[in-house]
Amino acid sequence: MIGAMCTFDRADELQNSLDVLDAQSRGLDALVIVDNGNDPELIDLVRSHRLARRIPIELLRPGSNLGPAGGYGLAFDHIDTIAEDDDLVLILDDDDPPPSPTIVEELVDEAELAFASPDVAGIGLRGGRLDLRRGIIEPRPTGPIEQEDADHLHGGWLPLYRVGALRDADAFDRNLFWGFDDLELGRRLSRAGYRIRVAGAVFCGVASPNRLHRSKLLAERSWRHYYRHRNLLRVLRRDRAWRAIATTIAVRLVAKPLVNLPRSPRLALWHLRTNADAIVDAFTEHPRHHTRHNPRTSPS
Repeated sequence: MIGAMCTFDRADELQNSLDVLDAQSRGLDALVIVDNGNDPELIDLVRSHRLARRIPIELLRPGSNLGPAGGYGLAFDHIDTIAEDDDLVLILDDDDPPPSPTIVEELVDEAELAFASPDVAGIGLRGGRLDLRRGIIEPRPTGPIEQEDADHLHGGWLPLYRVGALRDADAFDRNLFWGFDDLELGRRLSRAGYRIRVAGAVFCGVASPNRLHRSKLLAERSWRHYYRHRNLLRVLRRDRAWRAIATTIAVRLVAKPLVNLPRSPRLALWHLRTNADAIVDAFTEHPRHHTRHNPRTSPS
């Protein structure tokens, strides 16, 4: 089992995640880390970890911030050269270490059951189903169920994939940069004929399922807002979910800011402008506004 991790100038959090991974009852055979930042401390951290710990680490430094989508794509390029189809890839975040010392082993045990079906591409602790009529993601698991079907796995909750399935699906759309890259990967796998599962009982051992909360208020300004909506619309476009696209634009990207215009005029106008960029770029192969919303300092 090979781990793939992105990091961005967060040496302390990376160190903590590496320590937690080392303490797992089921260790990784190798770990590929993509450094989207330029902190020289990370090189010394990884070098010292290589000497002191049991996980072989390959550090890749692209020289610019590729975001999670580009970072995981780069990591898989390397994994693709060393792995067999039956090998497993565990997707990791530098700021989301495994929540218990046995969780990776428990997940691998669940994977052995799930991957007995050749059309199962991945399993993780949490995922979701995309409603192609409304453009809304319903979370999974819905309760303490042993295993439950989903159509994608959430990043940060230890998604585990078969290498052969990722190859078949031509995994990772690097142009997404940030946001819904896990959803897009799940949809690619689905179009390639694969299924996804969540390990509900394992998840409920470390967390509790909760319904998605959708606030009627506007979020504060953030570069993430543009990517979140641009990428969701891109995913829906590839699935030809025109009804969901119309609903998303009309309700969330236009009506919601207009409703909040009297209460927060500046914030509402910012949302309308940013949403307009997201809409235009969702239907453009080479986004015109990408660099405007690509921060020099953004997380992996």
